[in-house]
Amino acid sequence: MILRALLVKWSIASVFVLLSAESAMAVPQLTVARILKDGVSVHGVRGFALTRNQTLAPTTRITVPDHVTVIIAYGKSTATLASNSMSIFNWTGKLEHVIITGGRAIFDDPLDVFRVSAHLITASHHSTIFAFDVTAERVTIACTEGSLEATRAGAMQAKRSALSPFDGATQANTYIQSVDRISSSNDASKTYDFSAQSAAPAKIFFAALNAARSDPYAQFNVGAMYDHGYGVPQDSAKARYYYDLAAAQGLAAAQHNLGYMYEVGRGVAQNFETARRYYVLAADQGLAAALTNLGYLYDAGHGVAQNYEAARRYYEAAAAQGLDVAENNLGAMYHLGLAVPQDYAKAMHYYELAAAQGNATAQYNLGSMYDRGAGTAVNYRLARHYYELSAAQGDVAAQSNLGYMYHYGRGVRRNYATARHYFELAAAQGYVTAQYNLGGMYFFGHGVRRNYAIAKHYFELAAAQGDDAAQTNLGYIYQNALGVRRNYALARHYYELGAAQGMAEAQNSLGYMYDNALGVPRSYAVARAYYERAAAQGDAEAQNSLGNLYEHGRGVSRNYALAKWYYRLAAAQGQKKAIASLKRLSRRVRR
Repeated sequence: MILRALLVKWSIASVFVLLSAESAMAVPQLTVARILKDGVSVHGVRGFALTRNQTLAPTTRITVPDHVTVIIAYGKSTATLASNSMSIFNWTGKLEHVIITGGRAIFDDPLDVFRVSAHLITASHHSTIFAFDVTAERVTIACTEGSLEATRAGAMQAKRSALSPFDGATQANTYIQSVDRISSSNDASKTYDFSAQSAAPAKIFFAALNAARSDPYAQFNVGAMYDHGYGVPQDSAKARYYYDLAAAQGLAAAQHNLGYMYEVGRGVAQNFETARRYYVLAADQGLAAALTNLGYLYDAGHGVAQNYEAARRYYEAAAAQGLDVAENNLGAMYHLGLAVPQDYAKAMHYYELAAAQGNATAQYNLGSMYDRGAGTAVNYRLARHYYELSAAQGDVAAQSNLGYMYHYGRGVRRNYATARHYFELAAAQGYVTAQYNLGGMYFFGHGVRRNYAIAKHYFELAAAQGDDAAQTNLGYIYQNALGVRRNYALARHYYELGAAQGMAEAQNSLGYMYDNALGVPRSYAVARAYYERAAAQGDAEAQNSLGNLYEHGRGVSRNYALAKWYYRLAAAQGQKKAIASLKRLSRRVRR
């Protein structure tokens, strides 16, 4: 059984899920913009912890005292918290939400409202007012013009006067599928209802309204929602349409996502040059994800001449902004010595930075370094720790390596059941090494009842992906009729596949078939050619067979010296037949 997990893994910056205004370039700060006491601007209020211009933690709970109004700023967005309101903010620059637990609050950007509960709030954008009325059963969104006072009674009045209210998530989702046709004008007589269990479609509703007003951030969010099927059916064509609108206005995140679509061929024909052009537009604005993916293009030579030095520069620029993917890839360059002197210490440094942010690839790479003692003492405990972190996120190589550790008892007690569990997780995702290793467990009966049929199944899965060892094992199964009818033609087919990839065992087996006329005409010349290819790679069986050919003069002139030489090579590896033949031949030569 062999392990074929990658030593170093690279990654590509993933597509954003949602982007609020100002978060395309950097995460803005949550700050106290103003504090009003009875309508007068003040620096602070006695007994109230907040002061003007104070920077708040990303997650902040705020209870506003009597006669006080607090305005919280986040980039271009503001939230006006009324007297006696109670709010919890969690604005991290990726998915923002605020929970209203009491009182009223007014927001200037509905895209920043991700979750509301318990009480009415008003969210306005430009001249539009959106009133949320949240109960345990339903979220009601009233769309009106101007400065309508958003009270619970006002929302209910709007609901009563609705011409065609939606009732339930099914109708709402049907409506949402056509959001790109919403007019930019508002209809004050309509109220849209969504079930409380389906808050995501409400966001696409707001995003579409704002997109009609040529807001690039809203256009981006609509694109991202269609890109990921967030609250709407996944639709790459619509995603690209909205990304195009936002990208044309210079929004770096939209330019990046268009580049990503062209790089991987999602919803468009794969085109590395077009991908690079969009990445350059976004990278020129300093977007870390675009810098990283440009680096990856040069790293892999996709659409450009491979240039590790250029890749390193882009990775460093992105890593300086703390992007975990860039940190991992920069670590890989130091790990392998690409465009930089090989430096395991620096590799571990960058891997650790990325792993601390939860990057599964970096966690795997750290585990691999501890597993193999690359730049550090072998430490199976730490290797397993990092593999487990990575495997919990679905990383197939980490899952497979954990299976390997439990199969052979590396740093843990041998446990075939746990090994099989991890191999199955990875194999279910199509990971060839795990498929091969599962085949091996069933072939040898390690922790399971020996079952050649199941072994063959997993070997076939791995062989279909080009795994030379699995191809060779399938040849062995058909040659020796293990759970199948003997079939020399299929055996030779699989051996040839493995041999073409340089698999010594397959080359030796083909030599054996021609040596013994198994399903093919006997040919010592062809047998010798295959034996020699395998023997050159150190295969003891092939070395012994070559010794046998020269000892008995089959297809070659008898040559005891060459026979002894090949026997010695095989005997040095403990090949028992070669040891016996060498003794026999030595007695023959002495006589």
